[in-house]
Amino acid sequence: MRRSQLGRDGNLHGVVFMLLPEFTIRNLFGITFVCGVFFSVVAYAVRGASWAVGITAPVLIVAGTLVLQMATYVLAYRLGELRLSSPADLDNPFAEDSPSAQVIPPEEREW
Repeated sequence: MRRSQLGRDGNLHGVVFMLLPEFTIRNLFGITFVCGVFFSVVAYAVRGASWAVGITAPVLIVAGTLVLQMATYVLAYRLGELRLSSPADLDNPFAEDSPSAQVIPPEEREW
């Protein structure tokens, strides 16, 4: 955020924030380069080069683990949304209309 876009009180004047980050052409070229190098190594791994398999396998294992964790999170989130009753609707057999009596009386301290 440029300083010129902020008012005296720090508020923005008609500037809408973007939800996605801005990518420059330089960043896109860098991402394209890294993907090109990685998939070149993958191509060597498919052809049977042992050094390429040694590089590709850990990367794919980490990517697979991240995808599995994401799927598990989404599944747990969806199951949490399918809750049949809200916590307010659940009946607690131990709840009373008023708080229960205190079992252990508080200690009286002399300061």
